[in-house]
Amino acid sequence: MLFVYAALAGFVLAVVSAVLMAVMAMRDKPFIIPLVLMLVSILVVGGSVFMITREDNPTADKSTGDQSTVDQSNPDKSNYIPAPTKIYNTSADENGLGDTNMYVDGTVKSFDSKKGVKYCEFVTEDGKLQIISVPLGTPKDEWDKLKEGEQVRIYFQYLGYSDVLDMASGMLLAVGNPSDDKATISGTPYIKPEDSEKEENGIWANKFTPINDFRYTLDKQEKTITLIRYSGDEEKIMLSPVYTIGGEDYKLTSLGDDGCFFGEISLTSIYIPEGVTHFSNNCFNSCSSLQYLYIPSTMKDMEMSFLDYIHEHKIFCDSKAVIPAERDTKDYDEKQDDMSQAGELGSNFAGAINGLVGGISSDPDNPIVTEIYFGGTAQQWESYQ
Repeated sequence: MLFVYAALAGFVLAVVSAVLMAVMAMRDKPFIIPLVLMLVSILVVGGSVFMITREDNPTADKSTGDQSTVDQSNPDKSNYIPAPTKIYNTSADENGLGDTNMYVDGTVKSFDSKKGVKYCEFVTEDGKLQIISVPLGTPKDEWDKLKEGEQVRIYFQYLGYSDVLDMASGMLLAVGNPSDDKATISGTPYIKPEDSEKEENGIWANKFTPINDFRYTLDKQEKTITLIRYSGDEEKIMLSPVYTIGGEDYKLTSLGDDGCFFGEISLTSIYIPEGVTHFSNNCFNSCSSLQYLYIPSTMKDMEMSFLDYIHEHKIFCDSKAVIPAERDTKDYDEKQDDMSQAGELGSNFAGAINGLVGGISSDPDNPIVTEIYFGGTAQQWESYQ
């Protein structure tokens, strides 16, 4: 309403300025001041009309900017994050996610429209969303894909949370199928790659790494094995989910707490199979050539500080890497870890030297970007944070 009054005041000022200009002209006197007033009145009226138009569009607020600059006719789905649960009960100021591009699966419930803006109530597993179609923001053909009662995946720009409606809101950008796997997080991205393409590239080892290349300990009661330290010379590591040692099968469950691959500067890829639940935060410390790492969905309470040792990385979720077989079928002789304290210190010292050399020899201007493939969902990865 304030801008309506401003527009009226500007109109009155324009009329007064026109009268003054006419009087000055009749008296053959300069009318610079009335001319300046006329220009000011035009600016006031124009600005007020513009703001009145923005008020009529409830989504064109300070956070979204000038809608005429938005071009989402073909949104890049590589810049979307899975909608966090906190958007359903906190404001954009509290969660700091205003204007973030997100995606979520759910069911289209109902439609409404006001002043040319279309609304859709969208029900997800975590809460309700009010999805909005904004002219110059939402492609019409995308909005038309929403059908009441259907389950879809929506890509939207998060606008905030309404206490009145008791739901979050967002501007629709695109509609996809719940099985659509191309949405990602930028910064620390969540991406599902084309597995077949990665298989053709041969990023993983084509055979299992033998247990003799590791120091390890066995839990003979639980029939599990923990890898302590890698001592081989391969560039690609493919761990088996089960190793047969002395005629007994042992499930691989842990990579220990001493940095299993610490300082192994020649390693380019490491595949950790499903079933492993733990590795230490320094497990990949100073692996300066590491380009590919597969982490299973079975990880429990993962220490995310391990990423501090992988300086440049991309994280791909819902990944299913192809392994050469279900397990390593060879029967190995038992050689449990029985190193003395001196041997342990020597091994760690060698790893530290390798890491130092790797850090010196790496190119700081062109660091290795490690692609981390996670077998679980993006939501599961987020829960480790």
